[in-house]
Amino acid sequence: MYIQVACVIYHSGEWISPTVTGDRPPPISAFTLTSIANNSAILFGGFTANGTSDKLYVIKFSRMSVDISKISNPGGSVEWPEGRCAHTSVLINGTSGPHLLVVGGYYAYDSWIYDINKRIWKKLSVPLAVSERCHHSLSMLNVTPSINWAIQFGERGSECSGSMRVIELSK
Repeated sequence: MYIQVACVIYHSGEWISPTVTGDRPPPISAFTLTSIANNSAILFGGFTANGTSDKLYVIKFSRMSVDISKISNPGGSVEWPEGRCAHTSVLINGTSGPHLLVVGGYYAYDSWIYDINKRIWKKLSVPLAVSERCHHSLSMLNVTPSINWAIQFGERGSECSGSMRVIELSK
């Protein structure tokens, strides 16, 4: 069984089923889907019938088609985040190109940054107060042309939290 894709045309209420090609992920929940361009997004992590996922997919959308490409860790030989669900991710557009910031999640209380152009993951060293979270929110704010803030709010561990954290990222 694989995911189904359907699209509703807002102004008419019409449903269409675009053609799906490529590497369909299995049924999945608690993943992130982060827009990286006008017609594409990255799906990362989540929970499947086999447990938490460390899979990364690039999805390209058009009105009548969806193309899904799985990006794999070549033979498990490169640095790669462990599986996680209920995490957050945001796009960082910097002078060195687009990057995906991934924070927290169940069973993986750490933070990673993915260079979208080079296809390289790097583990970040951040305090547990930032990375030891799940079911939280994360948004990106461009403070100046050279400084971005990743603003995090919400749950930490198994209890609800009203705390907000800011991760300052310099370009």
